[in-house]
Amino acid sequence: MLIQNSALRPNYNLKIAPMNERKFVTAFNNLDATVKISSLPSDKLKGAYGVLPFAPKKVAFTSHPVFPVKVKQLNEEGCYEPVPATFTRYDVNDVQDARSFMTLVDEWDETEYGPVIINDFLGKEKFPEFYTVELDNKELRPDEKISTIMQVSCEDHSKKLGVMYVYFVQSAPSTVGNEKPSIKGSGELALYGAVRLAKERGLPKVSLSSSNDSFYDKIGFDKRHPLEDGLTLYELRSKNYDAFLERIENKYGLEHS
Repeated sequence: MLIQNSALRPNYNLKIAPMNERKFVTAFNNLDATVKISSLPSDKLKGAYGVLPFAPKKVAFTSHPVFPVKVKQLNEEGCYEPVPATFTRYDVNDVQDARSFMTLVDEWDETEYGPVIINDFLGKEKFPEFYTVELDNKELRPDEKISTIMQVSCEDHSKKLGVMYVYFVQSAPSTVGNEKPSIKGSGELALYGAVRLAKERGLPKVSLSSSNDSFYDKIGFDKRHPLEDGLTLYELRSKNYDAFLERIENKYGLEHS
């Protein structure tokens, strides 16, 4: 699933460095896990691809579980079955979370919006929040367990207070364009997380833009008006939160929020 919300996304003036121009800071790997990125000198961390080193294959990370979900995983018989997963928040100022995001760089660079989300995370953007849907399997590396990454914000960028903006949702490279991916539903569950957060915070609506009109029409988002570049503005208002959440909870066998 791809969502591009460039019409609503604030201008961060970031430059996304090409992957083949990364310059590693080897000493970063030796930092204590309690060190915060915000405490690092600017010559050690400049917040773009090319400054952080690629994370080791074995990473202990300190992401923050928000609530449990279930995705559909393809089993050996070729059927999908529900498996435990977690809707998780990542902190831009946490070193281990940054290392986890670095494990995504090489493979997710091939996706449409993965590099943008990862660059914004490593750039320590203060406005957006970053979430993932990831499998509950401690044996997997972050790049193996994360099935979707999402960037949202509740900040006031358009003089309209109290709106949950979904800037980008990107599913894992292994699922994009795959007729029978190993994991299904993680993009929809990411949006479930956004709506649930909006409800808990008392926000009046969730807003996003996308070219995937049939998907959002189907799941109950209201089509507002066309935007540039073939995108359409969609919204889900608070009066429809409960119906949306209940539908997803019933579909994936989740506890009712």
